[in-house]
Parts: sequence; C-alpha cells; structure tokens
Amino acid sequence: SWVIITNDITERKKAEDELRKRLMKFRLDEGNIYLVKENAPMLSIEAFNNLLKAGYHGIVISRVPKKEIEKSIKYDFEFFWLTERNALKTEGSDDLNIEKLIKTMARKSAILIDRLDYFIFKNGVKETISFVQRLKDIAYITDFIIILSIDPSTMNQRELRLLEKECKEVELMYREEIPNALLDILKIVYKQNTLGLRPCYTDISKELGISNPTARKRIRRLISFGYLRDKTEGRSKVIELTERGRNLF
Repeated sequence: SWVIITNDITERKKAEDELRKRLMKFRLDEGNIYLVKENAPMLSIEAFNNLLKAGYHGIVISRVPKKEIEKSIKYDFEFFWLTERNALKTEGSDDLNIEKLIKTMARKSAILIDRLDYFIFKNGVKETISFVQRLKDIAYITDFIIILSIDPSTMNQRELRLLEKECKEVELMYREEIPNALLDILKIVYKQNTLGLRPCYTDISKELGISNPTARKRIRRLISFGYLRDKTEGRSKVIELTERGRNLF
C-alpha cells in the first residue's frame, strides 16, 4: 500500500508540473534569481503574475504602497512594505529582515522585489550587489524564484554588468518553431508593445544592427505569417503584434 501511495503522489506531482509548464509564458526556473531592467515595473510584474497563475505562492517586497501594487497583480499575494530602515513591515508586525523572511517562506514561492534601485539609493551599489549575491544563494537552496526589477539609469554600465553576472534574464517561452532571425524581431516588438510603444521599421533595423532592406523583408515575412501588422503613423510605419503573435508568448 505504501508503494501505491508513493506512486500516486509522484504521478500527481508530475501532472502538476506539466500543468505549470503549460501555463508558463516565461522561462523561469526554480532556484534562480532574475533581473529585469525597466524604467517602471512592467515586465517583472507580468512575469510575477504568470508565476502566480501557474500556482506559485507570491510575495511582493516593495516601497510602493500595497494598494498601488494591487492594481497590477491579478492574484493573491503576501505584501511586505520596505521601510526607511531597510526592514519589512506588515500590519501589526515588528520589523523583519528580508533574508530571514525569505528563508521562512513555503516551497513553490515566487518573490518580486520591485525597487532594487531603492536599495542602491539607501545602501550603495557595493552593498546592493552583495545583497543580491546572498539572495542568489537563498534562491538556490530553497528552490525559490526571485525577480528583481531595477531602473538601469541608477547604475553605470560597469556596475550593471556586475549585477547582471549574478542574475538571469527573464526570457519568453515560444510555442512554435520560428527562425531566430525572425524571433529576434518578435522579441523587440513584444517588449515595446508591453510598454505601450510601437517600434518603426528603422527602430528594428538599428536594434538588430541590420540594414533597412533586410529589416523590411523580415518584418513583411512576419506580417505574411500573421504574427505582426503595421500601420502608418506620420512618415513612418509602426509595428505591433497581432493576436496570433501575442499567443506565441
């Protein structure tokens, strides 16, 4: 009977893992820490929402009030407010240390820290990188997924590279086999569209370091496949994902 129970648990876990993979829009693996460079938390929150949808227990650590965070996050989550003393506060609680708090969280947890630039402002770059290194160790030991959001303008390029070495980049999952040259264009358009922007043909050419004719040819191919559409705005043609294109991610 013990074997039957063990097998049942194993099969159920496999089924849960398969369902989680099907729900995942982003390539986010347990035991890793991810860095999102953005002027305001958008991609990081979308990735966090995706983890909650896939069944992860969510924790948000933020300097932003909870009522503001709730406007962007669609599922239940625990909220900890970052105080001026770099401690955490919840209603009716004493101050908590961030690292001690994370170590006590349940398995299958996803943690979003949406104001890493605030740590830099309070503690400096060196201490912030050391803090991220410790978080990386915690994520590995606990199998947590930690997402950090940072405004890249708060660091110089050398400092940013040091921070990037400790973290992974949030990547999108793709449901169809598409040549890398075309996939690169879809990535750019997707990221711009999520920010409310629509790149033009020239933007794509500059971003990828390819000629304008090559960019036009590849974009038109994606339009013919039904992944993109273009629209004339002023003197330029801007590009956005179609519903089919969005469904790739």
